[in-house]
Amino acid sequence: MSLALSRLSHFGFEVDLLVFFSGLLILQLMKIKLWLVIVGGSFSYSLIILRSSLVAPGSGYHHGLQDRDHDHVVIDFGSHAQSQGTRTSPSVTQVDSPQAIASVAQEADSPQEIEDLGLLVTESQQRINDSDNNSIVTQFMGCIEALKKENENVILTIFKHAEEYLKASLVQTPDLQLHCDDNLVVDSLPSVIINDLRECVRLMVTAGLREECIDVYITWRREFLSEILSGWIELKIGNTIKTEFFIKALCLADRILLPNERRLCECVFEGFIPLEDKYPALPGIHRFGFRKSLDSYPALRDKLLIDLDIVSPLHGIRQFGELLSLTYGVKEKAIVPGGRVHQITLDVLDYAGIHYLHSLNPMTYEEGFPLNSIAMITDLLDSSLEANSQNYHDPILGYVFIINNRSYIQQRAMQRELRYILGNDWIEKNTTSIQENLQLYLRNSWNKILDILKLDINESEPNVAAQLMKNKLRSFNGHFDDICNVQSTWFVSTEGLRRIMIESIEKILLPAYGNFIGRLQDFLGKEAYEHIEYGLFDVKDRLNNLFLVRE
Repeated sequence: MSLALSRLSHFGFEVDLLVFFSGLLILQLMKIKLWLVIVGGSFSYSLIILRSSLVAPGSGYHHGLQDRDHDHVVIDFGSHAQSQGTRTSPSVTQVDSPQAIASVAQEADSPQEIEDLGLLVTESQQRINDSDNNSIVTQFMGCIEALKKENENVILTIFKHAEEYLKASLVQTPDLQLHCDDNLVVDSLPSVIINDLRECVRLMVTAGLREECIDVYITWRREFLSEILSGWIELKIGNTIKTEFFIKALCLADRILLPNERRLCECVFEGFIPLEDKYPALPGIHRFGFRKSLDSYPALRDKLLIDLDIVSPLHGIRQFGELLSLTYGVKEKAIVPGGRVHQITLDVLDYAGIHYLHSLNPMTYEEGFPLNSIAMITDLLDSSLEANSQNYHDPILGYVFIINNRSYIQQRAMQRELRYILGNDWIEKNTTSIQENLQLYLRNSWNKILDILKLDINESEPNVAAQLMKNKLRSFNGHFDDICNVQSTWFVSTEGLRRIMIESIEKILLPAYGNFIGRLQDFLGKEAYEHIEYGLFDVKDRLNNLFLVRE
């Protein structure tokens, strides 16, 4: 029986089973006689040797399973075909043993099948993700379509807000302004849909659909801007001056459309997509930007240019519009460090001078630069400088900014072409503005120190007066040192202007400080020198180190 079991070991019985029965035989023999252990051991050893000699190495090992890569395996649980002598094909193995079942299961758990199973799981998960993404995109597009239906209502709201400005004559009412309202578009759209759109943006970004989200949004907003510009062209009054029409279009874009697009972008994308210094839907109205934004819409551009009788891209209203965009359409980089001359000032003067020379050409004079409208340019330049000066955290530096820019304009105005363009009246006005801002600088920067140096003391009580003057001197030293440290890093456009500003400070400061030091010496005598940190020459030296920054 043991030998038979050993022969069956390749069909499901482990080799250890033969050893088990041999050991059991030895134990039974020990119960009979102890010395029979030797007989049992010898017999068991003989069986093991006999088994080894009967099994040819490698023959029939795992018969029916060795070609598993080519044949299918069918496991028939509980079958007795083997005991009945049933012949099975190489592709079918009938198994009773649990070990055989485990062996077949182990073979089934092959790397290839694991890989196939992983692929199936991945494909299933991918189908689920694709389904979720499609659902998110569908929701997002639904929000966009719902908001598109509101375009007409939003456009009417914008035109109603700007109605007075758009219908007025800028020649008759030059002071008329288009009031800004950054929330005009957001307030005109249903808040529920805006919130749903924001949630869809969050889901799309999370799902890795950031670029698709931005592309759809850009398309939507460009369609809106095209609609509103087309609507503006249709509203054009027949006798509207060409330059005035362009000014109004530019003003509408700069004061209403762009701020509202920025605000809408913030409502939809903030927290999910970094906006940084660019807003994805904005065509880019910056230097020469209005014309470039029109280039994004060829049909609209052609309609506008034909309507304005523009033949050459180098003349007429197109030039005027480019110059307007320099003075009016750029606000993102308004602050220049140290109060320097702003790039807008440089560009406007260069551009105006070049096109003045071009207008002298008799071949292009009739359609050349609109010199009769230059007052609008200078007014816009004035407004731009004033607005930029107010962007400085330190108002005193804003005065220096105005002084620098207007002094530069004054210097350039001495050139023949610019003097002709600007005119004597405007140049005189510019000179007056320089003087006014210089006085504002002196008053706001140095008046506090002059107040400290005032001799409003009661001389009837010398001890009290002396202590008061010592306190005033300490206060002066601190404020004077702070002002000099800060303003030494500021910029003045020319050395001549720098000398004028320093001399203006000396005229008001040195006499007041000299009187104060004289009175202090009257009260303290020689003790006064222990408290005096700056002599008159020291003060003058510190003032000579103001505005040291150079380009």
